[in-house]
Amino acid sequence: MDSVRPASLVCSGAGCGPWSLGVPGTGCRPSRPSVSGSRRAASVLCMPAGRVPDRRPSASLARSRAYSHAMRVQVGDVRLYFDVAGMGLVPDGPGMRQRPVVVCLHGGPGFDHSMLKPYLAPLADVAQLVFLDHRGNGRSGRSTPERWNLDTWIDDVHAFCAALEIERPILLGQSFGSFVALGVAARYPELAGKLIVSSGTGRIRFDRALAMIESLGGADARQVAARNFEQTTAETQNEYVRVCLPLYNPSPPDPDVLARVVRRQEVSLHFWQNEIKTFDLFPEVGAIRCPTLIMAGELDPITTVADAQDLAAAIPGSRLELFADAGHGVFRDKPNEATQMIRRFILAG
Repeated sequence: MDSVRPASLVCSGAGCGPWSLGVPGTGCRPSRPSVSGSRRAASVLCMPAGRVPDRRPSASLARSRAYSHAMRVQVGDVRLYFDVAGMGLVPDGPGMRQRPVVVCLHGGPGFDHSMLKPYLAPLADVAQLVFLDHRGNGRSGRSTPERWNLDTWIDDVHAFCAALEIERPILLGQSFGSFVALGVAARYPELAGKLIVSSGTGRIRFDRALAMIESLGGADARQVAARNFEQTTAETQNEYVRVCLPLYNPSPPDPDVLARVVRRQEVSLHFWQNEIKTFDLFPEVGAIRCPTLIMAGELDPITTVADAQDLAAAIPGSRLELFADAGHGVFRDKPNEATQMIRRFILAG
């Protein structure tokens, strides 16, 4: 893949600025054939966020309007939002040099890609970063609850890469995003060139999580977590976010990170009430054949060190890196060390 290059761009009109993805002064770009010849990529829609027909909570809609336009690709029955940082082709003497593509999969579900950008954007000097909002999350199409499941989210990533002709990408998944990335690498082994698992596991071990939460936050925090794990409601989840989320990382959280997220709590509730309690990727991850880096924080209360060790043992040839004094999403607590490690892994032959 030379870079992310859809077959055609469709502009919605007034919402696009004069330099939005196309002809100066018009905000439009004529349809063009895909450079790959016979295989055409899906259309990308450049639309002002205020005119997107998906239903959104009012606060999330207000935040999404901060974007004057949005780039979406039709994947099956849903339009998926994505953003790109970094060039896919860079001038190199008399020619153009291709950089690797990293598809970045955010956590949640119910959150969006924006939580990854502050930490991963510096890698745009060595790779083209493609940030995707999963179906039902962020600025992507809402879809329907029966499609909010790992099987669909996994298939979406494969179809998304096919639509944009992204070949052999590096898949980087954080938390829930790592569940998706693991599934893609296992079920579509021909797709992933490399795999980076950040704070991930093949299944959630609530017994380990409760023990770790208690060690970090005491008995009261364990009780809050237990109530949310046993019977998730909007009330128990909000209490969990208030009491337990601060335990996820030893570093003080940046309030702006969560404030700018387009949240979809209904998607989070659906997953926590159902599949998070039952999914198990361990029977599948042995099929992963690409180079795999697993990054885990020793203070992670939800995907624990023991979970990371189990995952490393299940993926042939994988490499496990543990970070002291780091929690869930090691780049939040150790940004320099984590970014350097990811950078070396990207550039390794």
